[in-house]
Amino acid sequence: MGKHIQQNVKRGSSNKSDVYAVQAHLNNWIMLGAPLHGKYAPVVLNGVCDAQTVKAIRAFQKYALGKPYGYIKHNGKTADI
Repeated sequence: MGKHIQQNVKRGSSNKSDVYAVQAHLNNWIMLGAPLHGKYAPVVLNGVCDAQTVKAIRAFQKYALGKPYGYIKHNGKTADI
């Protein structure tokens, strides 16, 4: 996801800098030509992994990996995309 995150990002994650990095990446994906462009609103960049962020993570993973998990594992496939 561009920046290596230090901890998993999932609903309720406490590492705001990792959540913020994931949210920024998701917004780039949503706004800059993603296949789902226009179907998802950008997520709020607040460092809180809320329902909106999880929904965007799942959409990204479905597109990129074919299987949405709903969280970003710090050393997993989604974190490397």
